Amino acid sequence: MEQIIRKRGSLENFKNAIKNKNARVGFIGGSITDAKNGNNWPYRLSALLVEEFKDVKFTIDNVAVGATGSSNGLTRIDKDLIDKKCDVVFVEYAVNDYRLDEDEEKCKLRRRTREGLIRKLLKANIDVVIVYTYCKEFLDAMAKGEMPAAIKDLEELAVHYNIPSVWMSLKAFNMMEAGMFSMQQWLPDGLHPQELGGFIYASAVWDYLKDELYTENNEKILKGENMPAPTDPLCWEETQFVSIDELETKGPWYKLRETSVFWYDYCLFTTSPKASLTYKFKGRALLISLDYGKITGKICYRIDGGEVKAHEGVHDDWVKDSGWPLVLSLGEDLDGEKEHTLELWLEKSTLPKAFGTELKINGMTVIK
Repeated sequence: MEQIIRKRGSLENFKNAIKNKNARVGFIGGSITDAKNGNNWPYRLSALLVEEFKDVKFTIDNVAVGATGSSNGLTRIDKDLIDKKCDVVFVEYAVNDYRLDEDEEKCKLRRRTREGLIRKLLKANIDVVIVYTYCKEFLDAMAKGEMPAAIKDLEELAVHYNIPSVWMSLKAFNMMEAGMFSMQQWLPDGLHPQELGGFIYASAVWDYLKDELYTENNEKILKGENMPAPTDPLCWEETQFVSIDELETKGPWYKLRETSVFWYDYCLFTTSPKASLTYKFKGRALLISLDYGKITGKICYRIDGGEVKAHEGVHDDWVKDSGWPLVLSLGEDLDGEKEHTLELWLEKSTLPKAFGTELKINGMTVIK
């Protein structure tokens, strides 16, 4: 039977922070962790910590964003968590990365973004706990007592770096199978836990923390100077964020601040199919961070004058007009020693559920 808790290395930083009466806790992941839902497990866990350690001043940095995977987290983690000097960060990306199982090339990308994100935290000497949630695509494997591929991939990284992990949803799944409640009570919409599910997820992590924080653990998370070589030497650990001010634009663009979008201060905005931009960079890959939705136009681009590619995105019913912080990979496996040129322009989308010709760019990330 699979374990819910795998204790591994000690949370040395977090223990010291609690001892010093001032602790900073970070959360990153998708909608199951997103701070906008007050029923999500980070709220429950934060309340348990505050109740247990009444004399400790806790600062909670929940930077999880719905409908985003580890590539999005990779582009934001320096500013949102590392620069904040968190003592411990809980990482939740098993569910939102699962779709990449369907394509070997995308699996490779997933491994590189996940390991890069984790190594960034470990390099900064931050304690890391990896947590696993649930989606319906995990059902077959879990019903057989097996670990879904998207979780297994993260667990291999947890073993490599001796990072503790908590399979939160396995606790809920076992309770559901034991007849304590129905799947619908746990996951009303089939994916997102509400009051009941959020409490069970938090309680699984709390079971781990109660043991870890009160007992001696001589195991160490392999971080800082003790961090081993990556499992994938091409993982995306070294990144450079590119401000929109560095992009060379042509046509009607302007810089826009929208207070409803908290993860970036400004975006580069246009509504014109005649708008274009260029950017010269040296790196192995290039990511673009967008404020995306149904009103986003067709994004066309090419690198070094090569094949023209286009992205029209997903326009399912759950996609709103804007506000989805989508990260696209514009180029991968590039020659990191060579200077490359990105050309990008906007066209009207041809998808039936799409309308408008807007484009909002929050920034780019170069993988070194």
